[in-house]
Amino acid sequence: MKKLFFLMLFLIGNSFTLVYAINPIPSYKVTVYHQAVFMETVRRGNPQKDLRGERIMVVAVSGLSSHTAIIWVNSLDRQTTLGPYYVPGGETLYVEIDEREWGVLVESDGLLEVDVWIEEGGRENNRGYYLNDNPNWYLPG
Repeated sequence: MKKLFFLMLFLIGNSFTLVYAINPIPSYKVTVYHQAVFMETVRRGNPQKDLRGERIMVVAVSGLSSHTAIIWVNSLDRQTTLGPYYVPGGETLYVEIDEREWGVLVESDGLLEVDVWIEEGGRENNRGYYLNDNPNWYLPG
């Protein structure tokens, strides 16, 4: 009887725990209902030699424009957190990052699909909206 009690307690306790998978960067067509986590995969070799200019974290949000993604961009060494950025469905967020490894946390108030990748080479090679182009995307929390 004691074993059954502890087994039931264990199963009930586990049902209250939320577990989120960590998606690699780049990731494409990831469905986000409440929350999704993305982490840059480890780059081999000297990270300084891999760079050919600025790096841009790109988060493309697909879905209804009435749904909003709340996005944080974090360095994996936990020294820098950028955001929150409020991005409506159908828009793309571009954030300039440095040579460190980075991660992205996306929260949503509805069903969205998200693509996350990093582009090398800086702003002049990328099209779309940047934070400075649309000040409504960054609303301090």
